[in-house]
Amino acid sequence: MNKRRGIIVAVLSGLLFVGPPIALAANGSGDDTEQVNRVLKQMSTAVRELNYRGLFTYEVGGSLDTYQIIHRVSGNTEYERLFKLNGAEREVLRSGQTTNCLSQGDKLLRGLLRPPQISSNLRDNYHFYLTGDERVAGRPTVVVQVVPKDEHRFGYTLGIDKQSGLPLKSMRVSTGKRIMERIQFIDLSVGAEIGDPELNPLSEQHNQAAHDLIDCRSTSTAEQPAWQPNWLPAGFVYSGQRETETGDHMLTYTDGLATFSIFVGRANARAAIEGRAQIGATVAYVNQRVWNGQPHSVTVVGEIPFATAQQVVAALEPRQ
Repeated sequence: MNKRRGIIVAVLSGLLFVGPPIALAANGSGDDTEQVNRVLKQMSTAVRELNYRGLFTYEVGGSLDTYQIIHRVSGNTEYERLFKLNGAEREVLRSGQTTNCLSQGDKLLRGLLRPPQISSNLRDNYHFYLTGDERVAGRPTVVVQVVPKDEHRFGYTLGIDKQSGLPLKSMRVSTGKRIMERIQFIDLSVGAEIGDPELNPLSEQHNQAAHDLIDCRSTSTAEQPAWQPNWLPAGFVYSGQRETETGDHMLTYTDGLATFSIFVGRANARAAIEGRAQIGATVAYVNQRVWNGQPHSVTVVGEIPFATAQQVVAALEPRQ
């Protein structure tokens, strides 16, 4: 149980430092289609390939925190430092990932995945609308409304900087139209040179982290996973697997917008493990399944409703 709690806490805690979303899929309505595609593709590129520094707020569950972010691209390699400016001191350094190391979500967004029916799935599951302009952090943005077509995913309201393409505001919206979390820049500088000292940790108690929950250097989409869910929300595709430090199998799925991961590991037969945790729009659900007389703990962590996570766990089976 401690190992399973550790996975939940580590993943949910790490989500406080991911910044604005970077893996989105685009589809407009009517005459908006071409413009929405262009805006969202620019966003996906900007967050990975531009130098920028700024301050943003993260609001969830009645709590409001402020973070400093510094992002630099040197050659084709990303470097980033995130530092919490209020409350308990927290700092995360990320480095070494190349800009051509794209997540499956980014590939879906940029049209790099085939066959074409994947894009059709995205259109089947989301509406995308341009709903006007607004100013965020003193900069003009275009507002994109992302509306899910079923109960298995959440919606977004995005404010995307017209000049740089960076997402300056992101609100995750529940199926009941409640704002679950909000990320919003209050200050931003784009394109300036960023020196090494700005990326050095301010605290000895900092964390070193990969850019993504799945590191593309250690993730394989070519290998068949040892486990497979016999049910997935429509539009979600397998995006890779790896073995965690605790020895669990980790499988990841995305629809180009939302992502969730399944962790599978051996469990103590005497322990009936079940529980849930949630931060904003990210849920962690853990349950025990038995295969061939051997109990296993199964955990789903991701940006999907709790009921959807339960269905994924119930449908998981070992590959024959």
